[in-house]
Amino acid sequence: MINDTLTEQVIAAALKVHSALGAGCLESTYHACLAYQFRVDGLQFAHQVSGHHVGLLINFNVPHLRQGLRRVVNNYEEKS
Repeated sequence: MINDTLTEQVIAAALKVHSALGAGCLESTYHACLAYQFRVDGLQFAHQVSGHHVGLLINFNVPHLRQGLRRVVNNYEEKS
């Protein structure tokens, strides 16, 4: 459940950044603004780290951010 809560916090921060900047900025601009928003929201983060089980791919170059969100789950084993 911690992944769900953290995912919600990350998406909320991304929505704030996208609402402020809109689509069409450079990736480095979104990266810097999202890092700032994470700090403001009290979220600890690492830049583009691999090896985690759950991750978010965020494409800010869309009219509505929900179109640019993709949650990725690695090594997921469904229990029957």
